[in-house]
Amino acid sequence: METLDLNAVARMGLILAHLLAFAMAAVGIAFGDLAIFRKRRVDADMLATSQTFVKWALYALWATGLVVIWLDTRFDPATLATKPKLLAKLTVAIALSANGWLLHKVVFHRFTVPQDDPHRAATLPAIAGAISASSWLFAAFVGVGKAVAPALGYTGFIVLYLAVVSMAIGFSLFFIRPILAARMLRPEPVHTVIAEHARQLLGPFADDYLAENGVRAADIERNPARAVVRIGKLLEEIDPAHREAFDRLTARKLRGELAEAS
Repeated sequence: METLDLNAVARMGLILAHLLAFAMAAVGIAFGDLAIFRKRRVDADMLATSQTFVKWALYALWATGLVVIWLDTRFDPATLATKPKLLAKLTVAIALSANGWLLHKVVFHRFTVPQDDPHRAATLPAIAGAISASSWLFAAFVGVGKAVAPALGYTGFIVLYLAVVSMAIGFSLFFIRPILAARMLRPEPVHTVIAEHARQLLGPFADDYLAENGVRAADIERNPARAVVRIGKLLEEIDPAHREAFDRLTARKLRGELAEAS
């Protein structure tokens, strides 16, 4: 029976843990994207959970990665200098970690506070998000890039990385920034939305009709939940279908706000 190489077994276990941490980070990033893009408003609780998930995954990646490097090189500078793929991966990991700090400490906070200039406020999140996505993707590429390492070398890897990041930033600023900006808008007041729904169903004379029947703009602003009930009854007298449509609109768009208002 052959003797096990304990170093090789330890390295295998660490590589497995490293891959699991990478998968954990991918799950956390997916939930973060879901928190930002799923609804009109950012889900702050889900975003915070995803931040924690990715943070611990990144810690695990660094811990397992550094131990593997120590097993392979003992951190000898001369040995490290002969491994361009490893140096490229470390460079990307450092950039990824620094960008992650920026996301968690600065960027994500912008989604929790309405912005006066959403388009401008969304610029940094769009750039940081592009750097994050492209860096994770490139880290995976470097991890499996042994076949191209001799041809690229360290310089080639970094030039390619910068090109990928630049393209990602350009794409994000053009396509993603407007979506992020929309999630930074100040929420429309509840009473304004209710009145707009009524106008959609009653036409341009909705305000006059509601006022004649005892539902003035001040009443809607003062007690939105009660106003919804009164408007619904008036709409039902005109056409039950209008009442159903109004209920659907308010239920879909104002569920949380009406609960607070009541």
